[in-house]
Order: sequence, then structure tokens, then C-alpha cells
Amino acid sequence: MNTLIEEALKDMELGRDFESFAGVEVNVGANCKVPDEGWAPMISPREGSSRPGVVLEVGVSESETKLRADAKMWVDPSGGQANIAITIKIKRDRPLLKIDKWEWDADIGRPRVNHHIEITGARGAASVSGEPLLIPFDQIWRRAAQYPRERDIVLNVEDLAFLATHIWGSAAQSQSETSTQFERKAKERPIEACQSHDIHVCILRSDLRYQPNELPSFHSLTSLEEALTLVGARNNSMRHNTTVHNSAIVISINNTDWSRASCRL
Repeated sequence: MNTLIEEALKDMELGRDFESFAGVEVNVGANCKVPDEGWAPMISPREGSSRPGVVLEVGVSESETKLRADAKMWVDPSGGQANIAITIKIKRDRPLLKIDKWEWDADIGRPRVNHHIEITGARGAASVSGEPLLIPFDQIWRRAAQYPRERDIVLNVEDLAFLATHIWGSAAQSQSETSTQFERKAKERPIEACQSHDIHVCILRSDLRYQPNELPSFHSLTSLEEALTLVGARNNSMRHNTTVHNSAIVISINNTDWSRASCRL
């Protein structure tokens, strides 16, 4: 998306007049936040510090819940103070992109999504569901456009299809490396891996015999201590191991052979 927006700005002869916020810390209230990308007009040091008018957050391992929280923070007048936050959720298990455009709604006093796009892939082609993505000039530049040279940025169906196929191509190249990284993270920090990947945690106790349809699943666990407590293992020093299995994380208390209670997860 960065390429598409930069091309649009260059067509308006503004290619050297904007500032990118990729990897740049931005003050957001009492904290700092680094967007995946952001854009604003270039200003001189004496004019003060610049802030992104439009920000982009992309989620691959991050959950949709995390993306929504980031977007809400960015457009909050007491937080990121951006005019628009665009989120792109990239599904890991199938060719699907979800794009949302967030803005602050002053009438209701909270952020809202005013544009949703889904892009699916089949047989090498991308199918776009939703209207073109519109970024008003004044929302990124914080002033009115000087027509006809300056205008709103519109990413049409062809642009969005290009974006999707480019992302899927890059994702395919890194898929095996990503899988290895995820498995390592799941073994070292299972609860964190669960939260960031929107998947199930299944915990087996060594003193119980489970039937396949009785396996317990818990969502959004905050710590291994909580996981152990939920299955009645109050002693945090109990031995445990972790296994990745069919898009689930299985924590075996006391090294239980979880494969005996195998099922489709």
C-alpha cells in the first residue's frame, strides 16, 4: 500500500514533500507507538514535530482484536490524533485480506469503521468485495487540495488486487520460515503465541483420562499460571511441555502423552 500511496503523491508532484512514519516512534498520549506506516506533509523543524495524518497497521501474526485496538488508539484525539487509520488483516491459512478504514466519529465520541473491503484469491486471481478505498487529500495533508493538480487518493479495484497478489506472493516465500518461528515461539511462550495467532489452547492433566470430545479449550489466557489454575494444577512448579498440533497449542501437564486423547482441533 505504501507504494500505491507514494505513486499517487508523486503524480500530484508531492513526491518530495511528504514524510513517512514507517518505524518512527510517535507520541500517543503518555506512551509512544510505532506504526507500520504513516504519512504526513514534510514540515520544517521550527514548525514543530510532525504527526501522521493517515496511519497503516498490518496484521499477520497479530489478531484482529489487536489491530482494532491499534486503530482505535491512532484516531483517538487524546491518543494518536490521526485522521484515518487503515488496518489490513492477512489471513495465514488462506488467501484473504480484510481492509478497514477507521475514523473518529465526533457525534458518538468513539472510533468507527466507515469502509470495509475483503479480497479473496482463487486460481491466481484476486476478487475484491467493496468500494474503492478513498483517502481524502485534506485528511493526509491537513489542508484543502489545490485542484486540479492535487486531489483525493483513490485505490481502485485494480490497485487493491495488485496489493493482494503482492502480499500473497511475499507470504508464500516466507511461509516455511514463519511456521518454524511460530513453532519455536509456541514451545517457549505458549500462551503469548495463542493470543497473537487467534488459536486454541488445549491443556491436558495427567490425572484425568479424556475422551476426544471432552478436551478442554480456553481462549485469551493471560499467563501460564492461569492456564495451570484452570485445569486444577495449582502448583506452578509442575513440569509441563508444549506441542504444536493442527493449529492448536497443547500443553501437557506432567508430560502427559496427549496423543492418546487425539482429536481434530
